[in-house]
Amino acid sequence: MSEIENFFKEFSEKLKEYEAKERERRKRGLHDYNIFTTFLGASDEVRLHSKFLHSLLDPDSGHCQDELFLSKFIEVVGIEDFGLDCKSAKVDREHNNIDIFITDESKHIIIENKIYAGDQDRQIERYIDSVKDEFGCQGDDIYVLYLSPFKRDLSEYSSGEYEFCDDNTALKKGDFKVSYKNITYDKEIAKWLEECEKEIANITDLSVFIKHYKNVVDQITNKNQNLQRDKMYVDDIAKNYILATQISENLTAARKKIIDEFMKRVKEILEKNEKFNDTWVIGLNEPKIGNSWNILLFVYKKELDEKNQDDYFLFTVEIETHELKNVCWGFRKTEQNIIDNCKKFDELKSYNGEKFNTTEWNIWWKWLNIDGRQLDMDLAKEIVQGLDPEKFAAEIIKIIKKYETFIDEINNNIEKYIKK
Repeated sequence: MSEIENFFKEFSEKLKEYEAKERERRKRGLHDYNIFTTFLGASDEVRLHSKFLHSLLDPDSGHCQDELFLSKFIEVVGIEDFGLDCKSAKVDREHNNIDIFITDESKHIIIENKIYAGDQDRQIERYIDSVKDEFGCQGDDIYVLYLSPFKRDLSEYSSGEYEFCDDNTALKKGDFKVSYKNITYDKEIAKWLEECEKEIANITDLSVFIKHYKNVVDQITNKNQNLQRDKMYVDDIAKNYILATQISENLTAARKKIIDEFMKRVKEILEKNEKFNDTWVIGLNEPKIGNSWNILLFVYKKELDEKNQDDYFLFTVEIETHELKNVCWGFRKTEQNIIDNCKKFDELKSYNGEKFNTTEWNIWWKWLNIDGRQLDMDLAKEIVQGLDPEKFAAEIIKIIKKYETFIDEINNNIEKYIKK
């Protein structure tokens, strides 16, 4: 047995021993059950995070704590000097498409919530201008909070004509300047939830919901690891540091290999479906590590085979390349920036009343769900733990069948939509 095989054998035995002890602990009430992730993915930006944050921040919500949570939020974020009157403030979701909007009719806070979704074209510019037009306010009456799991910079793509100034604490367009702050789930939201929990410690049901949501925040900020188990990992790795380093250096290659083999299996399944294969061409790309998104699988009609596919919209399955997590599907062009080239971009953002996320590359994108569960974690881990390629392929066929007519309309009339 090689040194690496022996290391994994010993490590696996210790892990099994630890997991047996964990099962006993859970029988005594120490469990991982979470009411939120039972129904939604941990990174579900709209239905989970924005919705729950709004419910706590809104003084008129069913928590019966008036402006307590909102006041604590303003305090933790450090914008008490902004002058928002929490007692009279109203908190809305999707007000003019703003994730969370807080206003006392004089002061206005825009919260843009980004878990893993990309920025949209001039998104923040549109939000600021809509508040300015609706309330006829001055720049110092608007505060933009850009919320993400860890510190993430607002892109010029989203800020539009607004430019950073004053050491990135403000956004300015012409003479109109608004305050800006980058806040995170990792710091501000985690601290705010702790403060809220302290305030309502004796209100059992509300405290339980906040505790469960804190656990979800821990998941998206990688804090939910069991300390005792982590100590076991660290101790064993320290004893076998050189070997562990060799393993770590090859972990990315192993992850890519697992994903690549899985996607090849998905492609084989799709090609064995004669009805699907008679109409569609299926292509693959190897998974890559980087700072953006990688197309894993693409599909287009065979009638486009003799044309330049770069000129048309393809169905794609993509993965975020930083850690090979977060799988989404969409319709996109592979080489051209859609925002710059699409004549009637706004017409493509919805279909039969169904709204889609958009980027400079995708007219549509959505997170990929298998059996109602969003693939928002380590894809290689999901595969090793039993992700079914048959179900993966079936979901692709289902999506393409649902939107085939719409994409045919675009590709058959491509000159109408794309500038040459």
